[in-house]
Amino acid sequence: MANEIDFSEKKVITLDELIKRKEEIKAKRKSDAEKTKDFYIETLDALVTVKNPGRLLVLEAADMDEPKASEFLVYNSVVQPNLKDPNLHKEFGVEGHPMKIVNILLGEAEIALLAQKCLELAADGNSVIDTSVKN
Repeated sequence: MANEIDFSEKKVITLDELIKRKEEIKAKRKSDAEKTKDFYIETLDALVTVKNPGRLLVLEAADMDEPKASEFLVYNSVVQPNLKDPNLHKEFGVEGHPMKIVNILLGEAEIALLAQKCLELAADGNSVIDTSVKN
């Protein structure tokens, strides 16, 4: 695999190392929070821009049943076009139920896939990988 990590040269991080790398870690976390990514949507024949939904939004969605959780993630993560725009809601007749815009604009599979991409953007490769079993 091209992206495999060689853990044999990694070590357990110390408290001193964490403190030394404080600014680097903070900058990385801030950068991750502001990440956006464009995705092609076949139904629209266009790109949409998704922002990192962040931990709180992901946790809120985790408490919901499908398909509402996916609709919620998409509605709150797509920033271009702005799915929260009142004029958009008015034009599509969803003023009282703005999240319905997601179902009007996107197919069920697109909603599910885009929600998955939102989750991936939230994780963005920041993985916790178990490299060994300890007794």
